[in-house]
Amino acid sequence: MNGPTMKIRNLSAALCCALLTTGALAQDPKPAATADPLAALAWLRGCWQGKVNQRDYVEQWTAPTAGLMLGLGHTVLDGKTASFEFMRIEARPDGKIAYITQPSGQKETVYVYDGMTKDQDVDLHTFANPAIPFPARVVYRHTPANMMFAQVEGKIEGADRKVIYPFRPVDCITGKTL
Repeated sequence: MNGPTMKIRNLSAALCCALLTTGALAQDPKPAATADPLAALAWLRGCWQGKVNQRDYVEQWTAPTAGLMLGLGHTVLDGKTASFEFMRIEARPDGKIAYITQPSGQKETVYVYDGMTKDQDVDLHTFANPAIPFPARVVYRHTPANMMFAQVEGKIEGADRKVIYPFRPVDCITGKTL
């Protein structure tokens, strides 16, 4: 099959390939992946450990994925669990970011993210719930040296109160400082 019949077949095959390629190129490209709304809090991911007033404590956070971060906290005093806490940070349908805590099996408390501010070189991520006296605000401070300070503040019996928990990053398996 040489001659005109072969040329027509080759031409048909080339034309078919060209049409398929053109059709594939004409399709709408996939939309670019949007950044996770919790991306500014991605630095929390991992394990953090500290010690204050003979209390050893740890927080562990997952990476932000699909608008959600999960966390847990555990405080030990004299070799026994003094408290534990389940936490989550989530993007809500209304566009707000919420920090939800459930300490030691109690009812959940919801705080709304006020955003990130700067204090010199330190990033401050503030969550607030003015409906409760203490803690009315939870502030996570992230330093250039990769230290974290969790600060809870509000009023107790009408007086301003602030408690600061220093944390350092640790390996989640060994507990060794990173």
